[in-house]
Amino acid sequence: MACICACIGKRLDALVEAQRERLERRRRACLTRLWKRVCDALASSATYRGLWCQQLCFDSGLCLCCTCLCHPFHCVWSLVERRYVDGAKHVATFACHCLQFWTPLSVTVFLVWFLYRPDRFHPRMDGGVLARLDVLGDADNGSRMIRYDMSVDISFRNSHRRLGIRYLDVGAAAFYNGTKLGPADNYFPTSFRQGPKNTTVLHPVFRGVVAVDSSVVAELERERAAGMVHVRVTLDLM
Repeated sequence: MACICACIGKRLDALVEAQRERLERRRRACLTRLWKRVCDALASSATYRGLWCQQLCFDSGLCLCCTCLCHPFHCVWSLVERRYVDGAKHVATFACHCLQFWTPLSVTVFLVWFLYRPDRFHPRMDGGVLARLDVLGDADNGSRMIRYDMSVDISFRNSHRRLGIRYLDVGAAAFYNGTKLGPADNYFPTSFRQGPKNTTVLHPVFRGVVAVDSSVVAELERERAAGMVHVRVTLDLM
């Protein structure tokens, strides 16, 4: 009786194991067919044809597009892991190339700036004399002009200890309320050199007559009544 029960138990275990294997094979076949359809749909697309077909093959020789015995979920995880590792490698390579390019360039720019120091050049206007700024013309016919006579003192300071500065051309212009009064009457030196730790003072003079509109005349009369006139002087260096 015990022998018969043992045989029946072994037979039942064998049937259960066989049924389990059949269910596992069916499940794998169903998942493989489903994944193959997805791969075929992606491979037929013009956008993913060259990308997916290249990355769906692994080092083991198995491919998701065939009816191999590899598990589909394992293949998906391997694909994601491989793309993540490749992306990290690309990022690291790009960062390394950026460091190799920008580090020497940054050091070179800093050394050039530290040696030449363009901020050690300081042009400034020390003072000025406004001898005349009158309004000419008749307000009835609309022909209004401003007659101006002004001189300023502009100093150029070279604070470098070893380097000199060569000026190829220097120009100055005066503006009042957006209206250009004109360039300086006296001509600056066409070209001169300034030595290290040196200060050069130029004295441009502005004289002339310029036509203006009524708004500029009104602003000038208001500032003259207040006792302060704002004139802007610009420099053109080459």
